Order: sequence, then structure tokens, then C-alpha cells
Amino acid sequence: MFTRLHSAFPDLHVTVEDLIEEGDKVVGRNTVTGTHEGEYMGLKPTGRSITYNEIFIIRFADGRIAETWGVVDVLSQLRQLGAVPGGLLMRAGFGDTPAIHSGPRDRLATDKAWASQSHARQDPQACGRHRRARARAP
Repeated sequence: MFTRLHSAFPDLHVTVEDLIEEGDKVVGRNTVTGTHEGEYMGLKPTGRSITYNEIFIIRFADGRIAETWGVVDVLSQLRQLGAVPGGLLMRAGFGDTPAIHSGPRDRLATDKAWASQSHARQDPQACGRHRRARARAP
């Protein structure tokens, strides 16, 4: 996996933000940067620089790695590479007004708000949350 990533992003740089050890596990939270100069996930090189976050948990047994788990923000990678819509200009609130956001937390909140309103648009009568709100309205 790392070989494929490094061939797509030859200047790959991993900054360890947190490294926590407890018992037989180590957790690392990283920020990764690189320039897309090779094929990645079927995408031709774009020359774009990307930054994304990842978290890995590694369990050790007898001084060796026994298991690993990882969460990598692939959606952020693909947005920055132009493979999926989104990026920093996204819909916010209940209208179609775009809003500029500065960080992952804002993006996440906007994604949740958009998913919520999208859900209500699909079937507002069946949505329990919206039924309760209508019942409380004067």
C-alpha cells in the first residue's frame, strides 16, 4: 500500500501529530502531504498538492505487529484531486447559498447539515425528526 502511495506522491511527507501508547497498542494520528505526480486510484497525475489526515492503531504481540487498523480520509484526497465534487465550496444551511469553510470540522458540520436536509427533502412526512418538530409548532 505504501509503495503505491509513494509512487503516486513521490514527495510524500507524514507528520506525526499524536502518538499514544497504552497496553499492547499504539495509536498514531498523522497529517499527510504530497504532490500527485503518478497514477493513484485510477486517476492520472494532476500535479495538485494534497493534505489529508489519517489515524492508525497497531497492536503488538511478542514484540511484533499482530494487527493494524487504519482510517484514512480518502474523500478529502479525492476532493482535492478533483475526482469528486465538494472541496472548500459547499452548500450550507437550508438554502442553496454556498459557504466557504476553513477546516475539516466545518466541512464535516456542513456535510451533516446537507445530509440532514437532503434526507428531509426525500421524504419529509416520514422523517420522525420533522414530524416531532411540526407537532411542537404552535
